Amino acid sequence: MRKSRFSEEQIIGILKEHQAGIGAKEFCRKLALWRNDYNTVRPHSSLGNKTPAEARRARSPQIAQASGALAQTETHEYQNQTRRLSL
Repeated sequence: MRKSRFSEEQIIGILKEHQAGIGAKEFCRKLALWRNDYNTVRPHSSLGNKTPAEARRARSPQIAQASGALAQTETHEYQNQTRRLSL
């Protein structure tokens, strides 16, 4: 079973707001503001207490350095090996 994006407390809060008469338009506006805040402004512990933008900037040099380390897949031998593995 798929885990919900929202906690039980968040779902209960949403239902209470709906019962209080907040319309769908207003709810969608609030959700869009929250998502923007969460995805751009709010620091995440999984990112070392950095915002997503800060984490991306910190990883950019690492990604650029790693691109030269990737295997070259254009060789005929590589294609034959992958074909055998996929059979």
